[in-house]
Amino acid sequence: MTEPGEEARWIVDQLPGEPAAFGSVGRRWSRRGGVLVRARFLEMRATHTFQDHGPVLDTVLRIHPADGTPPFEAARRLTVPLDYLALLHRTKDVVLQAHPDGESFVIDWARTSLLAGTTTARVIAPDGRELPLSGSPDVIWSLMNLLASHGLSNPTPVLDLRHHRMSTVAGTLLEMVPAAP
Repeated sequence: MTEPGEEARWIVDQLPGEPAAFGSVGRRWSRRGGVLVRARFLEMRATHTFQDHGPVLDTVLRIHPADGTPPFEAARRLTVPLDYLALLHRTKDVVLQAHPDGESFVIDWARTSLLAGTTTARVIAPDGRELPLSGSPDVIWSLMNLLASHGLSNPTPVLDLRHHRMSTVAGTLLEMVPAAP
């Protein structure tokens, strides 16, 4: 959406929903073997109910387990944020937090938004270089999984490797990020 004298901006930024981020991780969830998995909406049907950030929809998801077992489908009634609905022309994929027992899944809307590209993800290297990750969903996905497996939360779209808490994984993270031009 553009207006005279203003830059182009995403209208999705003004819609209710969680801001895009690398996501939060519960240390207990991570230590017990919780993982991130990808899923895809196969169906979305209106229920004529609206809550907090969006409509309640009857959905069918195809879930791709992280352990390599065959994908399966799950029907759920979900409140889908408006900012995600605005992205349906770009993606129908979502990020799920899988419970360690593999029996329950929760949609992680912050990670889903980042993976969909609503905000430019960036990595700040220990030497201060800024490495943009726009157009690199596979790299972003790998970074999310590495952070989750180490129990590291990063509630923003900027992954700053200068922080002390990131020192244990900084080298591995930098190997995953393509070099800046």
